[in-house]
Amino acid sequence: MYARGMKGKADRLFSQLIRSRGACERCGSTQNLQTAHIVSRRYSATRCDPMNAFCSCARCHLELTGDPYAHVLWANLYLGEDGYAAMRQKALEGRRPDWAAVVDELTVKLREASH
Repeated sequence: MYARGMKGKADRLFSQLIRSRGACERCGSTQNLQTAHIVSRRYSATRCDPMNAFCSCARCHLELTGDPYAHVLWANLYLGEDGYAAMRQKALEGRRPDWAAVVDELTVKLREASH
């Protein structure tokens, strides 16, 4: 499978892993669960980092996406100020992952989460 295909597979596995947390980590809802990134998923270095995402219901995801100030406040609560700053720094470093290795790692983590 070529790199773009592996990146897509990594995205799907990552979403399954985050949603396997079972409830919105902001409000507790178990309906319409999604994967919400703290630092934009456009940054490859943090795109599939479990610390860079949380399980979110569609309502909370939309609220945080639509309000950058609320998003930053949530990120600081969720990761702590130092954790959020570290995640932003990691994203800006711009290191592209080996998507095949990411797929392998996520497959293992997803298997562990289901047990």
